[in-house]
Amino acid sequence: DITETIAQRVRNDWRGQVSYAKDFGLSKTKIQIGTQVEDNLNTNFSASKTGFELDRYYLDNGDGKTASASGGASDWSMASFYGRFNYDYDDKYLFEATGRYDGSSRFVDGQKWGFFPSVSAGWVVSKEKFMESMDDYISFLKFRASYGLLGNQDIGNYPYASTIDTGYSYWIDKQLASGVAQTTLSNSDISWEKSQQVNFGLDASIFSKKLAITFDYYIKDVYDMLMVYPVPYYTGLNATYSNAGDMENKGWETTLTYKGKIGEFNFGITGTLSNNENKITKLYGSYPDRSVTLGYPNGGIWGYKTDGYYVDANDVANSPRLSNSAKPGYVKYVKMDPSGLNPTLITDSDKVYLGDPFPHFEYGLNLTG
Repeated sequence: DITETIAQRVRNDWRGQVSYAKDFGLSKTKIQIGTQVEDNLNTNFSASKTGFELDRYYLDNGDGKTASASGGASDWSMASFYGRFNYDYDDKYLFEATGRYDGSSRFVDGQKWGFFPSVSAGWVVSKEKFMESMDDYISFLKFRASYGLLGNQDIGNYPYASTIDTGYSYWIDKQLASGVAQTTLSNSDISWEKSQQVNFGLDASIFSKKLAITFDYYIKDVYDMLMVYPVPYYTGLNATYSNAGDMENKGWETTLTYKGKIGEFNFGITGTLSNNENKITKLYGSYPDRSVTLGYPNGGIWGYKTDGYYVDANDVANSPRLSNSAKPGYVKYVKMDPSGLNPTLITDSDKVYLGDPFPHFEYGLNLTG
């Protein structure tokens, strides 16, 4: 047999922007505006046959009764309008404001568009006159702060629509007929997932620029998270995306770089250290998977608390059990559910939080020479 498949992806990306810059004495300004349109089209086609004559393996040969074909197509697009304003006074006081207005075909009318602004400011303290006496110790010192709002629409195509799939057969008048079926729920109420981040940081260079220091502290809140909420089996359909809840990330990261010289040998040592804490702050409904629990990290590790092993048959009979197959020598679990239901059976409600799936501290070391 022979099968031929053709797949094609066409991506059109159009951008246009203009900028204008002007200086007013020690003040420098720059304005930029632009737009971007992106369109993506994916198509595929596949055909096959068997029973070829004279070893001529071409699709136009072979037994026509065995011919089969399949194919599909999907597309999505996005349009954006954006602007940016920069202000710089004497390379000492810095300010920037941006705004984006994005529209995605992955949402319905009324939910397509989102506005995402950001603003940042910086102060180069080392340029102040009161720092001149410290030039030998502090070559550069800058404080900065920023706020930004971003959007996420990465949820695949058509989650808002009731799509149908082929390949399903039905008995009609005692004959099997090909047909289609809806296999996944739709949700026309979904909208952009929003990520809001506040950041405070500093950059410094000290000891004749031998030691460079960077430090950042951030708080990142994710609102209206796009998640697939499990649905009861009796719906007969797979779950789809919804704006399911909120999540918070906060932490800090720092980088230290030392550059030195021994004779004619130049070397550098860079160390990094960071910490991040994550937790779910809101859920729009009850999530059946304990890994998504209000007040705990997303993807948290949950399990049963153990209490040694069953000693003998009497211990098995008078202790809570994970299953009726428990016997002496098996792991013994602790009943943690305070409701008092199922006192002799260990269930999901007895699971306890065991740990964070994310490392609390990450570090790195890089040597150059």
